[in-house]
Amino acid sequence: MNTHTYDGKLSLSKEILITDIFRVCEIPKDEKLEAFSQMGDILKKFSGFTPIARKCFDTILQSFSSEGHTCKGANYDPTNDLHADDLLYLCYEKLDEGKNKDFAEGLLLQLQEMASGICPQGRTTRLFQLLLAY
Repeated sequence: MNTHTYDGKLSLSKEILITDIFRVCEIPKDEKLEAFSQMGDILKKFSGFTPIARKCFDTILQSFSSEGHTCKGANYDPTNDLHADDLLYLCYEKLDEGKNKDFAEGLLLQLQEMASGICPQGRTTRLFQLLLAY
């Protein structure tokens, strides 16, 4: 999928998640990092957590860990005003400690697909569409 097709076009759909997006953008960095650590432990239990999916997951985490929640970082999509770390945190909440198997498999598929385009738009669009689907 060419995620750049959606550059600047997610604003109407974003309204569905806007309350949650505003909520998670206020979560402190250390709390998000702890959640992402737990998320990695949950995802390890699934066969779809391939080395490629793991690398893409780690790329989002490393960017967030080093840059934080910034509008100039590698996790920020300026065309849709979305942060991959916010969307990943919403995915963490939907995982429900791994009980939501369908969602976990969808997330792993999207992480795998990110390898074809790990730009900010590739990160955010894939996570955003997954969240809308669930």
